[in-house]
Amino acid sequence: MKSILTFVATFVFLQCFSQSESEQKYLVNSIMVSQDTLPNASIAAHYYTLRNNIDNKASSVYISDKPTMEQILDAAINLPSDFFLINKAGVMLYMLKIENKPERKFVLLTPPYMEKKELKCALKGEISENRANELIKEKYDPSARIEGQTLYFAGKKLKMITNQETKTKVQELIKSEKLIEPSLANPQVLTAAELRSLILIQSQKGGKLDFFSQIKGKEYDKAQLKPGVNTTNISKALYTWGKAVSDLGVASIDDAISIFTEFKKGEEPNGREQDYIRMGYTKILEK
Repeated sequence: MKSILTFVATFVFLQCFSQSESEQKYLVNSIMVSQDTLPNASIAAHYYTLRNNIDNKASSVYISDKPTMEQILDAAINLPSDFFLINKAGVMLYMLKIENKPERKFVLLTPPYMEKKELKCALKGEISENRANELIKEKYDPSARIEGQTLYFAGKKLKMITNQETKTKVQELIKSEKLIEPSLANPQVLTAAELRSLILIQSQKGGKLDFFSQIKGKEYDKAQLKPGVNTTNISKALYTWGKAVSDLGVASIDDAISIFTEFKKGEEPNGREQDYIRMGYTKILEK
């Protein structure tokens, strides 16, 4: 699983930082540095190394086979350092990475199409702890040292952003953005109970499964399900709702009708209404 997640993260990085459309690069080295468990998810912290990236011609961030001290320092400060994979039940929910240039920000990527969302990042400092540790380990500057939260490297004094500070901000962002609460974006990782609860919430007015509010007072006006197949607005809404919950992974037609009954506060749909939910669930008009 670790290798799969690292491959996914590497691929995403390449899509975001490749040099050009005509000159794609396909290797970015990264390592997993820690994994933390939350009540219903886990966060795997990864680090993009300088070694085997800035000195590797196959890398999207290649500089030179033998970068100068000035180039190493620039890359150490400006290239992305840390990223996080937020997982649940072995499935990657999100990738969250920190970009430093032109300004520091979080970039949230959501599978499967890796939709991108930029978020503010309040971390203060000039270089990550992971990168400072690598600079010392690789002996780019034999006189480099770390004292407290300060890195002394190539004649510069750089304030470090500690791993703990970064983890704290990441967990705050996960909470504020409600990233590990049940989401229609990732129905495959929900339990049956979580999916039921989510559908009930999203079927309320204004929810993503609310196909009913906009037809209030016009329930029995004519509507078209598909060319040549006409019905009423309410029947179309029931069909669309049945299809939507089927797509989300509700296990059976009976479960779908049970959820709709709970949504209607215990009022079981009549035979005709059940027929349209059933038709939507089985997608009979698409066969």
